[in-house]
Amino acid sequence: MMKSYSSPALYMQGQNILSQDYDQITCLGHRAIILSNGIAVNVAAEALCQTLNTQNLVSEVVVISDHFNDHELTNLTALIKERAADIVIAVGGGKVIDISKIVAAKIDCQLVIVPTLASTDAPTSRLSATYNAQGHFENYIFLIAAPAS
Repeated sequence: MMKSYSSPALYMQGQNILSQDYDQITCLGHRAIILSNGIAVNVAAEALCQTLNTQNLVSEVVVISDHFNDHELTNLTALIKERAADIVIAVGGGKVIDISKIVAAKIDCQLVIVPTLASTDAPTSRLSATYNAQGHFENYIFLIAAPAS
């Protein structure tokens, strides 16, 4: 029986990690869009954005909804293309991570995951779940690769 395993190219963890140097991220591109929502925006996404900007990686936070649909996906994809971002960074829980993986795959850019929950496999899998406006599961989208880091 054959078994396979897909995982991120790089995994990092540590105390105060959001205030560290990010050579592993800054070498991936020139402009980053950080997708986040809820408390993760203030707790992690804004701090990461500030750190990346001081390291000459132009970054901005875009707040997204947990209840994502095809129309919002189209708008978000267009926004990221308009901003000429070559890195998508997900900061949040499973839904934010899943949405970010779909967006990064659609525009073929680098993907970095900053999970704020330890109880999800979204940061490491090459699978994304989609949900309807009521928050109910719709389907799975299978991606070609796992997140870069």
